[in-house]
Amino acid sequence: DYDLNTLVGCVDEIIRGRLDRKGIVHGVSYDRSYKVQRASAFQAQILTHPPGGEEIAKAIGLFKQAQPPAVLVSPAVGFGYDFPGRDAEYVLTVKLPWPDTRDTVSARRCKEDAEYAPNLAMQAVVQGIGRGVRGVDDRCEALILDANWGWFWAKYRHLAPAWFDVRKVDRVPAPPPRL
Repeated sequence: DYDLNTLVGCVDEIIRGRLDRKGIVHGVSYDRSYKVQRASAFQAQILTHPPGGEEIAKAIGLFKQAQPPAVLVSPAVGFGYDFPGRDAEYVLTVKLPWPDTRDTVSARRCKEDAEYAPNLAMQAVVQGIGRGVRGVDDRCEALILDANWGWFWAKYRHLAPAWFDVRKVDRVPAPPPRL
């Protein structure tokens, strides 16, 4: 509960400073997404959804039509969705999206390649951030809130694309000016 309250406090601080724009929170799991929404001071501005393609599409449609402040908290929009321009001007990753490797095939791949799971996690982070950056003239602020990011980045930065860079901050930064 303490960690959840700390996390939601940080999410709320970020939203509070960005009420003039829309954002996406990658919840990583449905349980965490629901908990973030329920605990947030901005739950009225937060859209989330249950599992299922139609439910996801409905939430995305509502989010895209919404005026700021609007926040989509979802574990399901890290790949394959576009939020260009003002559809998403910030993206939050609340937890490293570590893959479930308990199935036989994944477990075998992890045994054969020690960087199999970290590589999938890095791809998920980069892809999730990319949901709000869809072209050369697009701009989207990305914040990773998981404290595990520090050691992960130090150990696995070589798995990120060459253009991907990180700046560590000790407090929530002021939002960049809008273009």
